[in-house]
Amino acid sequence: MSKIELRRNKAPKLSRRSFLAGSGIAMSLPLMEAMLPTGKTAFAADGPSRILSVHTGNGIHMQTFTPSADGRNYSLPQTLEPLSKLKNKMMVLTGIQNSPAKPPGGVGDHGSGSGGFLTCSTVNRSTTNLRAATSMDQVIAQNLNAGTKFQTIDLSVDGNSGKGGNCDSQYSCIYLRNLSWTSPTNAKHTEGNPRTAFDNIFKDISGGGNTGGQQQAQISELNKSVIDSVLSDVNRLEKQLGATDREKLQEYLTGIRDIERQLDNVDTMPVNACSPGAAPASSGPSDNTYRERTKAFSDIIAMAFQCDLSRVATYMMSKGLSGRVYKHLGHGNNHHNLSHHAGDGGKHAQLRAIDKYHMSELAYLCEKLDNMTDVTGQSILDSTVVYYSSEISDGNAHNHDNLPILLIGSCNGYFDVGRHVKFGSKPELGSLYLSFMDAMGVRQNRFGISSSPLSGITT
Repeated sequence: MSKIELRRNKAPKLSRRSFLAGSGIAMSLPLMEAMLPTGKTAFAADGPSRILSVHTGNGIHMQTFTPSADGRNYSLPQTLEPLSKLKNKMMVLTGIQNSPAKPPGGVGDHGSGSGGFLTCSTVNRSTTNLRAATSMDQVIAQNLNAGTKFQTIDLSVDGNSGKGGNCDSQYSCIYLRNLSWTSPTNAKHTEGNPRTAFDNIFKDISGGGNTGGQQQAQISELNKSVIDSVLSDVNRLEKQLGATDREKLQEYLTGIRDIERQLDNVDTMPVNACSPGAAPASSGPSDNTYRERTKAFSDIIAMAFQCDLSRVATYMMSKGLSGRVYKHLGHGNNHHNLSHHAGDGGKHAQLRAIDKYHMSELAYLCEKLDNMTDVTGQSILDSTVVYYSSEISDGNAHNHDNLPILLIGSCNGYFDVGRHVKFGSKPELGSLYLSFMDAMGVRQNRFGISSSPLSGITT
């Protein structure tokens, strides 16, 4: 679909950089019709594209992840059932490998796989001398020139992204706790505290050497609802908006308030570091808090995309070598230990339950994006590709081929969704990443060991 042509194209009533202000706080606004040139009501298919990379650790139970048939007439297997409402907007990819992520020497697959997850590189085995490659998301963000407030947003339920040490056969914990690399030697640390993430993304607190009473006033302002702080500016702005924009503004503010209410109930104490050389048995927050955090982070990501604060994001729903115990599923064993199933049927059943739970959280996030619309007239999910996978395939085999991969959202029609695509030739993950770059308008000639986009997945 081509862009709508209009005879009248006057300057917009409201600047694209407009924000709500009050008491030292500046809050960004979503894209509104008032920010478009007068008379222009749609971007059509050339609206902004977005990409979100989602990671869960320890691989997946491939037997109940992989559809039995390929093509459009596939049925969702047990693990993917929570995504049933999105079946026509998603693509299941099987048979893809990330061969550079295999560790030399055959040990440390979680550390090497996590470090290579978005970099498609063979990372340096070390706890101090870290080296990977610039990650796929950063290549996109650094070349996109989107003009958004943040080049990327990087979140993790596990936290402690800056904590080093030995987490897997002399691979640094940094490899396992971060996805994004701004350069071969610099991991972009994730934010693990939902409250801090919310404040960093949606609030700008004025600085400038405040001390004493001024500093205390700032702290009080942080504890106050951001909406209450800018309420007078909201009332001023509403007078300038048309009916559609007023409705959009109220939806946006309601979403912000909902996130704040969730965060009031979330324990934001930092997560303990993993023990050197071993998977932590209970290093995360309580299971109930983990579930609350995933919802909070999903809401924050969705709102950040709706507000066009960034078009590139990464989200660790669980880190590599995760030792989380999923108590709400009736489990007493941690995920990493269960992934070493050795063919045990009881462990298989517990792994399936964990995988299905992760899919339900992914479905929550993607359905939220699908229910959000912007001034292009389409859902935000339709302008986005949500990429979901893990650092390995089967947790017992520690293999880096036949990775579990989901794409949800067509990225403005670039991906031919609604299918299961099974590859028999073991294409490299780097080729898929070249496709992501192409979809985002950042064409590259090479990534990792790949020199061409992945065939058979585009419209």
